Amino acid sequence: MVAGRMRSALALVIVAACGGKQRTPTSTYAAVHIDVLAKDKVEQFVGARKAWVAAMDASGANDGRGVFLFVGDHVMINVRRFSTWASFDTRGDAIDASLARVPKAASEAYDKGSDDSLVWPHASEVWELDKDLSIGTLDEASADAGTIVWDDVKPDPADEDRYWKAVGEENAALAKAGYPLTRLGFRTRFGAGHVITLWLAASEAARDGAPSVEAAVASVVGEARAKALEADIAASIVHRDAQPFAVRHDLTRLRTIGE
Repeated sequence: MVAGRMRSALALVIVAACGGKQRTPTSTYAAVHIDVLAKDKVEQFVGARKAWVAAMDASGANDGRGVFLFVGDHVMINVRRFSTWASFDTRGDAIDASLARVPKAASEAYDKGSDDSLVWPHASEVWELDKDLSIGTLDEASADAGTIVWDDVKPDPADEDRYWKAVGEENAALAKAGYPLTRLGFRTRFGAGHVITLWLAASEAARDGAPSVEAAVASVVGEARAKALEADIAASIVHRDAQPFAVRHDLTRLRTIGE
């Protein structure tokens, strides 16, 4: 897991408040920040973030963060959609102007409480949504739970083509089967080079109760073809890691900066 980047027009639009589902992101690109937390300091990080969100709410301010995904038992991934790369040139000034309204003591408490919770690795990346790898209607802001999968696809054209073709055929079958989970597939544009899949659900129960991808695909194309597609994907990757996550709406305060 790991590295990141991003319009003009100095604007800050605060959208929704904490504690509930918020505006659905529509941009193709995502700036992703990955915090690995000391296992004994997870609650410290969460408490610091909650207090900071409350302080921003009280001041009508925003720090420009995206959706918080709590992955496994000690990783926090922040996913912030953006539309244009030039927004990176101005968003810092917009955020600073907004946060000037928050008492300095609150800012310092957040920095200390969150930063003291971190361990290595600590990184940022840029992901790009690939519609050919995606199906469904949810996204990271409207879901409640999910599973994140990192695939290290072999770099040669034959393996890449086999991977994308197999995933595309699986997605077509999943759509026909009415699969209950959304699949968002991202390519890493800056970072470790993984292909990332977010399997998104409306609830933890919906995620845990969904049939396996292979079983759902088999219901449409038959067991033999479903197994062959899974074999093609497995043969095209060097490594796969998968972890469940919860969408932390209580830590999220979506906004658009310079978009």
